Amino acid sequence: TGASLLPATPEDVAAFIAAKGQEGSKYNSVALYAAAIRHKHKSAGLADPTSHQKVKDTLTGLRKWAPTVAQKSPLQLVHIAQMIKPFSPTNSTHVRDKAMLLVGWAGAMRASELLALRVQDVESAKTHLLLRIRQSKTGGGFRAIGARPDALDPVSALIDWLRTVNDHQGVVFR
Repeated sequence: TGASLLPATPEDVAAFIAAKGQEGSKYNSVALYAAAIRHKHKSAGLADPTSHQKVKDTLTGLRKWAPTVAQKSPLQLVHIAQMIKPFSPTNSTHVRDKAMLLVGWAGAMRASELLALRVQDVESAKTHLLLRIRQSKTGGGFRAIGARPDALDPVSALIDWLRTVNDHQGVVFR
């Protein structure tokens, strides 16, 4: 219709938040909507309707009764063992995936850290790996990962993968 949605009134924003809550939206999603509304108004040089007490009270009420995101239980080594059990040592994709799972789990690494890992960032020995983390949400640094005397050894898994690709530069997992 060509009608502008800006500026929104605090009453409209509070009603929007309440409607999202009644639809079953999670609090964090609705708070993100409110942040976007705030940003849009500030960018346009308009008064921020989300700073109004009515909007704040509506968000507070939503936080108290909106569905929450269920905390997932952490991945355990037994789960990884189940995942890698069918892997074949002659299948290069399986060798890579096993190394990714074991190194990522043992190093408590984010996917982005694991995928950014370069061959020159890996120092390996029979008893450990020392990984240089160049890119990380929490800052760079090093991770030490110890070897295990079983099929769930991240050190031997990574060495097997590096032997499989036989490449001494570039990213580790490709």
